[in-house]
Amino acid sequence: MVYVQNAEDVYRSRMAVKFLSGIGNLSEDFQLRFAKDNPIDEEGNYLLILTAKEKGTGIDRLHLTVDGKTFQIIQCRFSDDYGNTTRLRFSDIRTNTGVSDKFFTFNTPVGVEVVNMPQ
Repeated sequence: MVYVQNAEDVYRSRMAVKFLSGIGNLSEDFQLRFAKDNPIDEEGNYLLILTAKEKGTGIDRLHLTVDGKTFQIIQCRFSDDYGNTTRLRFSDIRTNTGVSDKFFTFNTPVGVEVVNMPQ
């Protein structure tokens, strides 16, 4: 399923803007802790749970996997108000490479339902 939403609506959430843009102070917006069961996975990555200090900000809880060597976030998982869980897995991470806008063209796969979110 694909959700189509105005990007400005997404970025109205102060916390989402700060987190996604990298300008936020995580300890200011979240309570940070290691995962209780196992703070380190079998590959040596750190497992963190970030709980929003303020409710209703668009992101209540984030589960992060942080590379144990580079300290890059390699996975982020969160749930939305509709009960959907989103998992983002990052690989072949390169920073400051100047990515072309053409790279971000999305074509909906055949057979995938498109849901237009309210404005």
